[in-house]
Amino acid sequence: MSVCFEIGGSRVTGAGGFAGEWGHGPVVQVHCLPCGCDQSGGHDTIGAARGSERLPVGLGQDPARSEAMTVAWRAGEAGAFATVAWWRDLVSGPLAMVLKVVGAAVVPMGGGLGDVAGLIAALDGAVRARAVLRTARPVVVCTERSADAGLVGAAEAAFG
Repeated sequence: MSVCFEIGGSRVTGAGGFAGEWGHGPVVQVHCLPCGCDQSGGHDTIGAARGSERLPVGLGQDPARSEAMTVAWRAGEAGAFATVAWWRDLVSGPLAMVLKVVGAAVVPMGGGLGDVAGLIAALDGAVRARAVLRTARPVVVCTERSADAGLVGAAEAAFG
């Protein structure tokens, strides 16, 4: 798999072809759940759309698909609001730490939650509150490809 990012228009790849991939790195969190990358406790196990579906159970609620959860959150449903607030808090701390380490000015958020604009704005506010970088501009933004960003990355890894 090759994961990379750009700095000043130049492509950066790290050791073994990995750079900029923070979703599968282990972080201290309330869950030590298994991940598809054969590790556990990674950020992706709660931060990704499928991972976020595990959170309602931790709050004593029924499991919910991420799509239904974000619809209920937009409608102001209390259970969904609590779940999304917990998701935001779990995701924003490690992401703010990554921003501090690499000094990024913007982080595109893709995947199944990447096209939920209000959700990304809430995450952005929480990340900026925890990051050293102080800016009025959004730091966490929706990607152009949103839901299929992971598929594009997997295809590039397989064929790139």
